[in-house]
Amino acid sequence: MSEFTGEQKLRIVLESLLRDVPKKDQCKKYGISESEFDAWNDKLIKDGGTIYETSSQENFPSSRSEGSRWSKSVLIVSVLMNLLLVAGVVSWYFFFNPHAGSTEYLSNENSNLAEGPDSILPIPEKYDQVNPSPELDAKIRGQINAKGKVSSSKKEKSTPILGLPPVIGEVIPKVDSADLAREVRLMGDVYDGKHAVYVLDASLHLVEDENGRKSFFDTTAAIIESINSLSSYSFFNLVIYWDLREAAALGKTILRASDENKKFATDWLSSLAASTESVKENRSQFYPHELLYVKPMPGVVSNWYGLTMAISFEPDLIFLFTGNATPYDLSRIPYNHLSGLGIDPAKQQALSNNRGEAFYDQDAPDYIRQTAAHWLQSMEKEENLPIDFVKVEQLALERLGIAHGSKALSGMVEIPWRKTFENFLFNLDVNFDEIPQTHVFVAMPNHMAWPSALTNSVKEFVESSKGTFTLNRLEP
Repeated sequence: MSEFTGEQKLRIVLESLLRDVPKKDQCKKYGISESEFDAWNDKLIKDGGTIYETSSQENFPSSRSEGSRWSKSVLIVSVLMNLLLVAGVVSWYFFFNPHAGSTEYLSNENSNLAEGPDSILPIPEKYDQVNPSPELDAKIRGQINAKGKVSSSKKEKSTPILGLPPVIGEVIPKVDSADLAREVRLMGDVYDGKHAVYVLDASLHLVEDENGRKSFFDTTAAIIESINSLSSYSFFNLVIYWDLREAAALGKTILRASDENKKFATDWLSSLAASTESVKENRSQFYPHELLYVKPMPGVVSNWYGLTMAISFEPDLIFLFTGNATPYDLSRIPYNHLSGLGIDPAKQQALSNNRGEAFYDQDAPDYIRQTAAHWLQSMEKEENLPIDFVKVEQLALERLGIAHGSKALSGMVEIPWRKTFENFLFNLDVNFDEIPQTHVFVAMPNHMAWPSALTNSVKEFVESSKGTFTLNRLEP
């Protein structure tokens, strides 16, 4: 079903009626079905008269009172008296006018009067209806002839839908079909929709190495290009989130894609591109999550937190851009962000400290490195792993949150991804069949992958929304 405002539907129907555009051509022009056009046309016929209702009528109570019955009686008597008066005038006119009702009154010269909508003219007040002078009678008949003549070249070529004659000239502004385009362009693809929300993960762990920064900056450039290509008729918003429960949005509501709003979005994204420090400083410069309408329940974190923000704007399309999901450093995360995840921050910190005493400032023992490597080999295909077994060990330790094989497990916490997905679904304010179409773009380092619980839940969600899941789209 095409989505047009009531004003646009009216303009499309009136354009067909007043400009004598065939229904088939009008439907093709605006990409609508004939059944949709017929429905709009029927509604215009059925409900169009309501626009002439006076405001005083709307203020009357719906229940019938004695006063309303009296008003109705007076109206009926008034109508009957008017009918009797009209009948008397008509009878008097035919009695005194010898030409009235005579077919001889229309000569061969003016026999085409019946073809024109104005073939009968009112009789001037000074007309002598008993004994009209020949000169005045000839003048009036000349006026009738001139008014009634219709050029055959201007006759309508096809029957209008409501039987109305076509109107020549510009009566209503032309509806620009380009303004009604429902499309969003992103990285060479075209998506159907006019309300879009872009969601960007700006967590610092995504930009701490050179490859991560390049991927992040390429992503911001792609979003900027997409926003600037939006039609002025479209609407959009930009949500930037980081860590577990931090976010900011360009506006409190969905925004029209005006040049001014596009510039705000472009400037915001461009301000993140200088360095890791610029990401940290500028990602929160617009409306913080505390000022936004939606308040996600505890346990909704990371990607699901950003998506909850985006869904609250009720868009047609959501584009989520994220990256590697490593275990989070407790030193960067407020403890209250772990609420609802079944994680006790105090116990987690104590466990991390114990691990730190065992492994801090020294390489992980061989048995841990080898165990981690065998675990990774059992999960990944051989062609997706480095040939060098030492590099496999290194990669496995990174996957497990022991960066570079020498950093301790101290301060790292793994997120229960399935649980936060369940919290997210429980927190939704819309029916599941009303979720916007969601497209997720993930940028991952070589030989790295998401935890299976996160991957499966994200793919399950985008499939349910009829969206897509794309890995390393911007890679050459």
